Amino acid sequence: MMEQRTCQARIREMQPLALYVHCGPHCVNVVAQAACTASSLTSDALDWLHKLGCLYKLLGKYKTKCVNIAPTASGSVSNLQPFQESSNPVCATSVRIYATQLRGQLLGLMLATKVIEKLECLNCTLQKQTETVSGMLSAADCVRTTLGAKRTEEKFQEMITKLNIQPITMPHIHRPPKCLIGNATTATTPEDSYRADFFKVLDTVDMQLKERFDQGGLRSWRKSS
Repeated sequence: MMEQRTCQARIREMQPLALYVHCGPHCVNVVAQAACTASSLTSDALDWLHKLGCLYKLLGKYKTKCVNIAPTASGSVSNLQPFQESSNPVCATSVRIYATQLRGQLLGLMLATKVIEKLECLNCTLQKQTETVSGMLSAADCVRTTLGAKRTEEKFQEMITKLNIQPITMPHIHRPPKCLIGNATTATTPEDSYRADFFKVLDTVDMQLKERFDQGGLRSWRKSS
């Protein structure tokens, strides 16, 4: 049976001192995926956005009206009324559902946008033909520093204030015995609930960028440079 060898093995055979480094843009894509799935706050918001895009493709003549759909400063949907009064029952029902979901997903969309726009910029930078290894590492560190600066209570409160989030109403939930949950705390306000997700997403990005751009090949390159 013929032995199958990877491209890495063939290059190592010709040049044993060659350093193996994962594709930088692909690493950024993996980081973005991990960040978006780290919290249900962002994953649910992006899932809703995908469903809205599917609805947009099915609207037909109503596509031109989608341009005018936008949330107001108070977080309410401003221009969905023409869709809700549509003669098409599927369109009207779908828009009413998405209009309700929009009010609860704005924080997740805003958080995902802040993270993805930085990672997208990093991805585009790493795909340049003139990009070097040192430039790749410097760009990754710059993104880590920029997103790390957003991990503050002031930035979180600024985001919460803009959205004017309403209090969370939940049915009565039976609390398990303290011996089973230990010192775990539960959120009692919207800020407490969303704060954990806000910091979790940013921490995931920081950890993933550090791991993806601290490979064995890059560590060897740093020592030799």
